[in-house]
Amino acid sequence: MSLDKGRLDEHVDHRHYFRKEIFAGLKWAKKSRSVEEAKAEFQLMIKGISYGDFQLRIAHSFSTTSASYKQHNAMTRLSWGLAKEYVAQRNLIGRTLSLYRDESNLVRFVLEID
Repeated sequence: MSLDKGRLDEHVDHRHYFRKEIFAGLKWAKKSRSVEEAKAEFQLMIKGISYGDFQLRIAHSFSTTSASYKQHNAMTRLSWGLAKEYVAQRNLIGRTLSLYRDESNLVRFVLEID
């Protein structure tokens, strides 16, 4: 899933925001010339029900010369991994996904689908 502008304030540049602000506390490893990856723990909440914790992979493209960057596309992506079976449901289309960081544990997050 691409992490893009969503409902962020107009002045926030989503191309850098997720990597430098939300996921800054993660241990990042370079995977290619222009991509780095990290893993984090996410609690998955759907319609008020917790489906548990999942370790998910996050990839960030840091090239500022790529076509994607120049077109203001998402540069940070979340891979669903084992959580896919819970989120790949037709009845979730059109719902809102919110991302929260656990302020007491900077490598733990909550993904909530209303």
